[in-house]
Amino acid sequence: MISSIQTYLSGELNDAANYAQQCYENDNSRESTTTCNTFVSNTLPTISSNNSAACPFDEKLCRSPQSNLRLDTGYIGNDKLGLNAPSGQGFAWRYVLHCAPLVTEGYTDHTIDDQGIGRVRFYYGGGLIGPSDNLTTEQFLYEVEDIDYQYPRKGRSNLAGPNFRVSYSQSVISNENVVSGFSKLIPELTRLDGDTTILFLSGNGVVFTQRMDDDWYRATKSSNHLASPPAPQYRTAYMPDIAASPMGCVEQWQWCDSAYPSDAAHCGPLASLEDSVYGAGPLFKISQEDLASDSRPSSSDPFKARFLWPAESITMSPIALPQVISHLGAKSLAS
Repeated sequence: MISSIQTYLSGELNDAANYAQQCYENDNSRESTTTCNTFVSNTLPTISSNNSAACPFDEKLCRSPQSNLRLDTGYIGNDKLGLNAPSGQGFAWRYVLHCAPLVTEGYTDHTIDDQGIGRVRFYYGGGLIGPSDNLTTEQFLYEVEDIDYQYPRKGRSNLAGPNFRVSYSQSVISNENVVSGFSKLIPELTRLDGDTTILFLSGNGVVFTQRMDDDWYRATKSSNHLASPPAPQYRTAYMPDIAASPMGCVEQWQWCDSAYPSDAAHCGPLASLEDSVYGAGPLFKISQEDLASDSRPSSSDPFKARFLWPAESITMSPIALPQVISHLGAKSLAS
């Protein structure tokens, strides 16, 4: 059963990635491609795309204090999502993503495992393990083979075929507390007003034809020389300067009733996925007890049902950064 669900979600995310590449690339493709006419609105807006954003964490953890990414959809009405509602009885939904590449100095160490393979560990926190009344935190957040293993010397190969590797560790917040079974981050990275994902990008054998000073890719270390046929010329190749480059991302959601956005009192908190739903419940006359019920929340009241259905769809099968990375892997870098 779980395998079937995973297969279904993987297919959905692949379809979504393909749709994004076809329909968000340029205005001309939206009109000419049948695929882009699938939904009521062929694209959803992003009212703010800021690549000069401040650090979303303690500033000393970010590689740059002000060259980070923050995306904000703004308030998207139910009609844009293809959900009908009588005038004055709809809702609006908002999503904010704020990411920043992280420093690694002082937060890593290098070890050699039993097979003689070098490994790099990242100390940004650790997973919460054990029973709920006696939780302990693992010593490190992530571990990966070192650069020497990923980029072997000539005549030695460890990789079947080079491709980027993207891994992640997630900290999920409920009632402004870290949910057990997920990661507990160090205080400098902890955000209780959103769900935080730490992404780790490894070159994994991929070489770059030119130096890349991007704060996440960090391909600044000289590697072997690449041949440039047909002329017998060689040029310097580059590889990442670290085994895995970390980037921290905070995701936030918000729900509003039909009075948005003229009155802030008609919006729930901009918060983690679960806290955004619980915080907006009272706007739709839904109690936290109803939402926390063991059975699936439902209502015969159309006003309540119009919030419950999309809210449950998102919380029960969230399409957030961890799901995208888990199902798409390196393909997510292009989507």
